[in-house]
Amino acid sequence: MIYLKLLVAWLLRTGIRAITFPLKSALARRWVRAMLRRLHNILIKAGLAAEIEKVRDALATLASPPPPPEPPSPATPGLISVNPHNIRLYELFLRAQLAQDGQFVTSDTLYGAGFQPPHRGLILRHDVDYRPDKIPLFVDIERQLGIRSDIHVIVDESNYALAPHASYLRDLAAEGFCIGLHTTAPLVEDFFTHLRREIETFKNLLGFSPTVFSIHGPPGPPLRPPNWSEVRVNFLERIGPRLASFGFNGSHNISGVSRWIEDTGVGGEFSYLKEDWVNPPITPGAILGVLTHPCHWITWPCPWLSDATDFSREHPTLKPLLDKALSRPQGDQPC
Repeated sequence: MIYLKLLVAWLLRTGIRAITFPLKSALARRWVRAMLRRLHNILIKAGLAAEIEKVRDALATLASPPPPPEPPSPATPGLISVNPHNIRLYELFLRAQLAQDGQFVTSDTLYGAGFQPPHRGLILRHDVDYRPDKIPLFVDIERQLGIRSDIHVIVDESNYALAPHASYLRDLAAEGFCIGLHTTAPLVEDFFTHLRREIETFKNLLGFSPTVFSIHGPPGPPLRPPNWSEVRVNFLERIGPRLASFGFNGSHNISGVSRWIEDTGVGGEFSYLKEDWVNPPITPGAILGVLTHPCHWITWPCPWLSDATDFSREHPTLKPLLDKALSRPQGDQPC
């Protein structure tokens, strides 16, 4: 009897091994099934009820098809660029979206009366944290493609002086670009007073008041406090119900944009673009925000991006972007 029990145990282990490796052991499954059937008849004659149940369970398992292999876990998106980013990549991104019937809006439209989101809606926002002289990198491309964007500026001279660029920004506003306030108020104890001063400075420099704002996040310790998330949330909770009293129609930090992709960075020092930045999914009827920081971008002559040949044509992520972008005619006229 003991030998029969040991034989049952060995055959069941063999059966489990055959189930575990179905692609490599189809023959083993058939062999084990045949042996178990013979053993089943022997056990019935020997009266070993417990072992009979084990064999029946094993036969039922072996009779069923092997489980499908588990799908591979999704790969973490890789990097396609670290700063300084080539502004040509931004142009190709815009062309690819236009080729897919992407429609670009600004905050003036987004927070306007009766706004209905387009099927593939995007909003471009440039947070000018440090280098207002780099705004034209983006604007020149957007003008060529007939696109308008949001440009959010700091006015308290903590990072730069805005006055030398005021005339240029006024001209952009007249062309339909939305010039917004990139506020530093959350870190100030009396942030309402600080915000009103920012609005007054903005108006004195540009000749009109901001109708939209976004929060400037401090780059890191010691400028960014450990409880920055709480500070930010507290500011938004306090300012949200009072937007109209400050002359704001809305804020991207509060509403209007369903999801953001950005040149993710660490303060003003480092930035990177992931593969999922190239062709982000856009939910119909929702607005995708595309956030960039001009300080991380340059005009960089790079043959594989400029000519779209060789390496870029084989890159699994960049190839679809380039195919879509280059399908759009190059002779766009400024609007």
